Formats: sequence, C-alpha cells, structure tokens
Amino acid sequence: MSGAPDNPIGVGPQPGSVRPRRYLFGATLTLVALVTMLAVVVVYAGVPDGLLKQGDSHGSLTRTISVVVAAREIPRGQRIFPLMVRTSAIRGTDLPPHAFRKPFDVWGARATVPILQNEIITNDLLAVDCPRSAFSCPVPSDLVAKTMPIDVQRPTRSIAAGDYVDVIATVNTAVFSKVHPRLVSLTVFTSVAVIRMSPPPTVHAGPRSISILVSQCDAMYLDWFAVNVSLRYTVVSPDYSAEIASADSRCADPIRPARVDARWGFSTANPSRPG
Repeated sequence: MSGAPDNPIGVGPQPGSVRPRRYLFGATLTLVALVTMLAVVVVYAGVPDGLLKQGDSHGSLTRTISVVVAAREIPRGQRIFPLMVRTSAIRGTDLPPHAFRKPFDVWGARATVPILQNEIITNDLLAVDCPRSAFSCPVPSDLVAKTMPIDVQRPTRSIAAGDYVDVIATVNTAVFSKVHPRLVSLTVFTSVAVIRMSPPPTVHAGPRSISILVSQCDAMYLDWFAVNVSLRYTVVSPDYSAEIASADSRCADPIRPARVDARWGFSTANPSRPG
C-alpha cells in the first residue's frame, strides 16, 4: 500500500516552508537600492583635504558642483597663491576628471602650462615642489604673510587654513575725535586668505594666532589695529573672486588715527549695537 503524497493537490505550503519568490525578489530589489544609495553618498560626501586630489568625474548626475577655476590668467611656471583662484558652479555633466573642490588644494602648486582665466584647474595642469600643508612656499612679491592674535573668546566658527575671512574692527571713536565718543564696528578687510591657524591653546601655550596674506600696506594698518582696536574674523563664502592686493606706496609713512579714519570713516559711523 503506497503512502500519501508529500504535498497532495490542494494543500498549500506548511508554516516554515520556503518563502514565496515574490518576497525574495522584493528583498533583492531593496538591497540593490541600498547599495546604489550608499555608492552615491560615498562619491558626493566630499573629498578629504590634500593637494592634487582627484575631482568627481561622475558627470551622469545633473546637479551643480563647485570647482576651482583661475581668477585670472596664470602663466606657465607661476606658483599659485590664494587670490589667483576662485570657485565656480558648473553642471555635473560638464565636470572634467581630476578637478578640485577647494582653492586651498592648489595653493603652492606651479602651473605646468598656461591656464586661462575662468579655466577649470585640474590635476594635470599642476606640479608640486613644496609642502603646501605648512605653506612654506615663498609668498608673492606684492604680498606678505601677517600673523595676528585671535580672540578665542569670540569665535564665529572654526577657522582653518584655506578659509577666507572678513576682518571686523570694533573701536571707540575717542581715538579719532573726543566729540560724542562711542563704540563702532566696521568690516575693514574682506575675503582675506588664511594660510595658517595655530592649534588650540594649552596651559603652557600662548594665545591663538591667525596668519593671513595681505599687502604690505594693509599689514601696516593691521599693526595699528592690533594696538588700538578689537579685531574679530568671520569666515566668508568660498565663492571668492577678489583681485590680488598690491603694495601701496602711500603707506610709507606711519599709520596714524587720522589716516585710519580717512580710509574707513569710524568717526562718522553709527554706534555698534549690543550683541
């Protein structure tokens, strides 16, 4: 006498048996979607700091991407300094391979070929012959590296080498005129390149300092500001397009209050609002 069939007609799968195929198919699709999303996140999460890193060559996406371009014509052999480059937004489909995301990534490198104004700067256009991390390359003849103390009690956000900052001065107008003395705050320099930021202070270390690139003339004004006013620095947008500052022969004489007031108009500015 033969036994009953293992799965007689009309009897469905028992509990714990093989799952229907549609569940396996759905799980597979979910896994593929997750892997794809992870790949996109990895690609667009940002590139780690470092000179001559490769840009995003995935041009299939149509989103806008910020890349480094020449702010002016850069001749062959020219070492690249902060205000020679800026950032520009382009479509992902127009992005060449090995482009750069941040101007800091090309500082100190030399152009191996002439680079046109507004041309996207890529790895193959540059050569490196000095360590950019410490910015030990010589600075341009019309600029100086100026180190200033920074007030850690009034941070705006963390400042790092490669940032551009606005310099804001707060001063008592009694320095310029005894009539109606008051505190005023004015932005005295804009889009100044930061080339070095000292590490956070320790018990045995002095106050923090910031090293910036300015003209010799502006460096003299900064010396006067360091003694007579309170300075603070605010990080600005990375979309800079300022021109390189040139040395100014008019700053050959010592900087005095009247000269400062003539340039910025502290004595006629509105009082600072408490903040």
